[in-house]
Amino acid sequence: MEETTELRKRTLAEGFDLVGIAAAGESRGANALRRWLESGMHGEMAYMNNTVDIRADVQKLLPGCKSVIAVGMSYHTDLPPSSSSTDPETVWISRYAWGRDYHRLLKKRLIRLGRWLADRHPGAGGTQPGGLANPWVYRRRAWSFLSGDGQQ
Repeated sequence: MEETTELRKRTLAEGFDLVGIAAAGESRGANALRRWLESGMHGEMAYMNNTVDIRADVQKLLPGCKSVIAVGMSYHTDLPPSSSSTDPETVWISRYAWGRDYHRLLKKRLIRLGRWLADRHPGAGGTQPGGLANPWVYRRRAWSFLSGDGQQ
């Protein structure tokens, strides 16, 4: 329990707003994902079919993985919400694109977190810097739900 508390504290100290931890294994939504893909709902996104196994089960990507750490970061800014504008000519860009490239920001934070974990658990698979994050692969919402980090 102490290790989990330390991990949560470190994750928040790295600048993440949410953190949750779930047991690794096949996602509860894996069969629904397969049915969704079989019905062709993914359109032209062929990569989804090509990576279904690792999307459904993180252990296929990281054999021996015991836990998934799901993190979240708010897109909030001090700028007014787009709904506050009454000008029909106003065009708004999604909040996640307002600041620095969040992919780079997330990657830097995840690499630091991975190094911290690797220092605490030398030789543990998946803790190598950058080994924690390949955000396109995981079923983020499923893992976030299971880990209890509040993301839906």
